[in-house]
Amino acid sequence: MRTIEKTIDIDAPLEAVWQALTDGEELARWFPLEARLDPRNGGKVFLSWGPQCEGEGTIDIFEPLKRLRWREPAPVPPHAADAGAGSPRPEPVELPAVEWLLESRGGKTVLRLVNSGLSAESWADEYHDSLHYGWGFMLANLRLYLERHHGRPRLVAWPRRNVALPRAEAWNRLLAADGFAGLRTLSNSRAGDRASLRAAGGPLEGAVEFFLPPRGFCLRLDDVASGGATPERRGNPALLWLSLEGGGAKCEVGFWLSAYGVPRAEVTAFAARWQAALDKAFP
Repeated sequence: MRTIEKTIDIDAPLEAVWQALTDGEELARWFPLEARLDPRNGGKVFLSWGPQCEGEGTIDIFEPLKRLRWREPAPVPPHAADAGAGSPRPEPVELPAVEWLLESRGGKTVLRLVNSGLSAESWADEYHDSLHYGWGFMLANLRLYLERHHGRPRLVAWPRRNVALPRAEAWNRLLAADGFAGLRTLSNSRAGDRASLRAAGGPLEGAVEFFLPPRGFCLRLDDVASGGATPERRGNPALLWLSLEGGGAKCEVGFWLSAYGVPRAEVTAFAARWQAALDKAFP
């Protein structure tokens, strides 16, 4: 059995954090693109990042303001479809579980995530590492939402491209791509360092949340608009996340933008510019 555990401090009341975990509309403001949740023991949790990445789980622990856990469907091992219908499929000992534990401390909320039940050997390493990395972004997004944008709907841009390159080679291609000037300057970055990234449309200014090559990075942008935040929009940060997913000879390179309080047209234009830059880097 393999387990992922992460703990974050959030400068928000316990009640606000609990609502962000147990209300479908709130979940979609920091976690999936779409969510539905029936907040009770035995209730269902539906999370979707699109038709090819969605599923429903069941809540088996529901202790208001203290503890929440849902069980997920067993994940399908990578390349299972290539193995043939008669090939045996390893089954986990128990269904994967996502558990949240909350505690109020010093006026803030301490939130602990425990993702357990990751045991099928054929997908354990890549799936475990991908989850570990992805949870880092999702928790950063939860903290940003509750501390800076509570109550605002989220707009998402998700330009991405499947490439016939191993992750490390795709990462090096991004570092060398003209459309992503500034990536190489992040090489020695640590959390909190200031950063500037230039893609199509001009520079984006912000601070590093984490930098984990060759899997990706996360930046807290001052603003979605290129060239830095305008005075009237200062203090309206967004998150930009780069993720290179997939083991072996192929991977998916994707940028994910979580933005709040900006016109939808700006996010749409952002997605188009960054998709064009990805298409140019990986023709």
